Amino acid sequence: MKKIILFISLFSLSFGVFSQSFSLTDPSGVIPDGGSRTYTTTANISILPGTYYVFVHNISGAPLWVKCMKEIVDTIPGTENGFCWGSCFTPEVYDSPNPILIANGDSSDLSGFSPDYKPNGQTGDSHIRYVFYENGNRANQVTYIATFHATPAGVNNYTKSFGSISNSPNPASDYTVVEYSIPSNFQAPQLVVKNLLGAVVFTSELTSLSGKINLNTSTFVDGIYFYSIQSNNTPIATKKMIIRH
Repeated sequence: MKKIILFISLFSLSFGVFSQSFSLTDPSGVIPDGGSRTYTTTANISILPGTYYVFVHNISGAPLWVKCMKEIVDTIPGTENGFCWGSCFTPEVYDSPNPILIANGDSSDLSGFSPDYKPNGQTGDSHIRYVFYENGNRANQVTYIATFHATPAGVNNYTKSFGSISNSPNPASDYTVVEYSIPSNFQAPQLVVKNLLGAVVFTSELTSLSGKINLNTSTFVDGIYFYSIQSNNTPIATKKMIIRH
């Protein structure tokens, strides 16, 4: 009986290690293991690396070398897809050749995952599963499915996609200046800043089509943040900001 109990305890411990080593977040918040995200564009506009980020968090008790693999669920013929994990890879690469070291309690902050999708004029949905796993231990993994939704190209969508934002300095300490420019068709535009877990830490109404906002970051905790131009509470353009005091 004692042997059975010991076996069950060891099995449970091993299962816990394998199932709880990693978690995922993006600017919208936590992505559950096996969850999904939808990235929308028009058929004539590519989703380039750095447009969207996903971060892998090492929640185990030891540093881990982590690789990224893509698995095609289904894709629209004529489209192309790649990804970035430390480096950016062309469509024929399915498994990142080099792992990234993530310390225990840390995340893939500056080498976060970023998808690359080119509709090449094709409309419809492509679905790709991305797997983040411990190098040499494929069972220790976390996954999510990306849906790339390409709509018919249109003048309004094309214009809307080119709202622009930037900030300087970046990394920032006590302050940073956010510069923005937005098309006239935006409704109820806002600047919204979120932390890595998706919590809103700052908002400001945008009353002109272009300008600069002085952002006091002295009270922000060190780490990764995302700032977005939003129209009717929908993010249009998003960039990454680093705070270091």
